[in-house]
Amino acid sequence: MAHVVIRVARNAGIVALFVVAALLGILSGVLFAYAGDLPQVSALDNYSPSTITRIYSSRGASSSRRSPTSSNDGARKAPAR
Repeated sequence: MAHVVIRVARNAGIVALFVVAALLGILSGVLFAYAGDLPQVSALDNYSPSTITRIYSSRGASSSRRSPTSSNDGARKAPAR
């Protein structure tokens, strides 16, 4: 009886190792397939989308014309508690 348990455990271990190896192979294949299409991080510094961006207020109105502002424009302090 003990021999049967050992044989089943050994076969289950071999099957588990095969499944893990297959999953790692699939994962590495997907990573290699898509890694060549990714841009360099430095190329993202000058990214500008080709479509017009619309920003909606809480009332639903859109603002399609925006002017760039500095990070301090319109900054408000949080109320003290």
